[in-house]
Amino acid sequence: ADGLLRLWKDEVERAQYPARFQGMARLEKECIELLAYDALIVNGLLQTEGYMRALLGMRRPPLTEETIDQRVTARLLRQSIFDRVPTPLLGFVMTEGVLRQRYGGKAVQRAQLEHLLLIGRRRHVEIQVMPLSSVENAGVNGPFSVATRKDGRKFVYSEAQGISRLESDPEMAALAAARYGIIRSQALSPR
Repeated sequence: ADGLLRLWKDEVERAQYPARFQGMARLEKECIELLAYDALIVNGLLQTEGYMRALLGMRRPPLTEETIDQRVTARLLRQSIFDRVPTPLLGFVMTEGVLRQRYGGKAVQRAQLEHLLLIGRRRHVEIQVMPLSSVENAGVNGPFSVATRKDGRKFVYSEAQGISRLESDPEMAALAAARYGIIRSQALSPR
């Protein structure tokens, strides 16, 4: 149909994400490397369905059940990045506090931790923890992600209080990637 069906498919796919996240969702699908630092919650790519539902259920003002279901479905679809061929390099650093939060209760926390252990066994995934006892953390400005495309161009995504920013300035992206490297060196090893 002269590309019309493909265009509609892309539009429908994009519509399942909040407008503020659509650019990052597109980058996730085409990146060769994705690095993420998280200080409040487990990164969406690493979340179990139970953890997702617990987080979305805590939103204020409350989300409708339909919106929660849509966002859970969309977030789960994003996790196909782990099985993509060729596989992108994926690095995640999170603070120890993220792992200690019992969002959704003890059973949800346990399932989430077990999921992290399984995902972390994949050869193209590295998960690290920034211990609470650390006296240095270059991530004090908050969570962010750095996505690198095939052409080598880097983008920085950050989000807080429902406001997000996708930065394409090469200097800002290079600084964020360097900051991630420092954070990574300050965190515990993946092992």
